Amino acid sequence: MTHPTIENRLLWLASLCLLLYPLSSQGNAQSVEQALKKIVESFEMSDTTLPLALQRLAAKYHLLVGLEILPDFDGAAKKTITVKVHTKTVRELLDALVKADSRYLWTTVNQSVDVFPATGTDPLLQVRLPRFRAEGVDRNEAVDVLLNSPEIQPELTRALLRRREVMSLPADAPRVLSRFSLDVSYVTVREILNQIVAASHSSFWSFVRYGQQRQFFSVKVR
Repeated sequence: MTHPTIENRLLWLASLCLLLYPLSSQGNAQSVEQALKKIVESFEMSDTTLPLALQRLAAKYHLLVGLEILPDFDGAAKKTITVKVHTKTVRELLDALVKADSRYLWTTVNQSVDVFPATGTDPLLQVRLPRFRAEGVDRNEAVDVLLNSPEIQPELTRALLRRREVMSLPADAPRVLSRFSLDVSYVTVREILNQIVAASHSSFWSFVRYGQQRQFFSVKVR
């Protein structure tokens, strides 16, 4: 009786992984689609902003939402909207939000809902890192690791960009945050932010440039 060699066993395991991977991917892909199919009994916000509405939506319906806010010139990014949705899906609610502020579009990327300006996305969010690794960090520390990485710092210098955060919402107040580790390869800044939100059990991140010359930027994870 012949026994399988170690090489044969490894080959069999590799083949099994390849067979199972598409099934696993399909299963994961359904989770965001299932969230988008949830029924919204009632969602009403008056004289609010798209960032606040999306933050509420993300927390209430367990969505991971990333928002790239239009550059803020003299408060231009703070357009107010009013949304009243009843007995619609989360997908229809997202459509209603970007209809109320038509400067934005939304799409799904892996397990995330990404909202971005219709005029295009910021080049900084598209910078690709060969590897991103953060050990035993909270969500704010993970963002610090990302923005201090050797791939990002030259981009900030080239674009004359400086990070300056503004604590403006109750959700920004300091609190005990969960710690986690991330080790991912060949990913964009946008994708890393999505993974930081997921790993930290948060629901929302935002990015905005501001200042008269768009010289400052802020990244928030909530």
